[in-house]
Amino acid sequence: METPEDALARQYKELCIEFAGGMPEKMAEIDAGLVSLGRAVDAPAILAALKIIEAAAHRLAGGGSTFGFPQISRAAGPLASGARKLGREAAPDAAAAAAALSPLADTLRALVANPGEPQI
Repeated sequence: METPEDALARQYKELCIEFAGGMPEKMAEIDAGLVSLGRAVDAPAILAALKIIEAAAHRLAGGGSTFGFPQISRAAGPLASGARKLGREAAPDAAAAAAALSPLADTLRALVANPGEPQI
């Protein structure tokens, strides 16, 4: 018979696995934001792309901490904060923003491709 503690642990592990399964979708949002950033020709388009990147990276950073993937959080956090900082500039430069964020996204992408088991 499953104890309440065991049931809670099992449910938490299921949530961790569900989060891991959704990581590629969030990474795809980041990649789409980077593509949009590369194609952006005006400030509103640049800012919209940066918001997409920031939001998806922020969700990965928070979820990574919550669901046992601290390496995802450590990689996604700087990407989210970098996109947020660039989005606060008066006239962000799309090429410079992409150059700054792409290496961070590359690191995160590699971890998302192979996140390992949740550390619970």
